[in-house]
This record gives sequence, C-alpha cells and structure tokens, in this order.
Amino acid sequence: MCLLKAYVERDGKRELIASDVAFIYVKDGEVRLKKLKDLEELVLENVRLTALDALNSIVIFESR
Repeated sequence: MCLLKAYVERDGKRELIASDVAFIYVKDGEVRLKKLKDLEELVLENVRLTALDALNSIVIFESR
C-alpha cells in the first residue's frame, strides 16, 4: 500500500513533516493529517495545498 509523504514548503525549501499519511481533511480552517502507522493526527495551520502527486505519493503544502 502506498501512503502519502507530506511536505511543507517555506521560503523555497521543502521540509518533510509526515510520512504514512492515510487521510487528509480540513476542520475549523486547519488541515489535519491522519497517519496510519500510529494513528497520530498532525494539525497544520496557515498552509494551503499546492500539489498532490498521486504517482509519487506526495502532497505539498505551502506555508502562508
């Protein structure tokens, strides 16, 4: 099973923030990433989705 790796881009630099991401949703204006491995939920504030690459299993957010 291919799960997503999530990155946040800041000042032109891409930082890996999570791997094994199975579910992404928005709640109360925050982006929430649910990781399958440990069921951890990561909350991102002040970001916007810039790319979802299903072929390479990556999602990229940009810091606002």
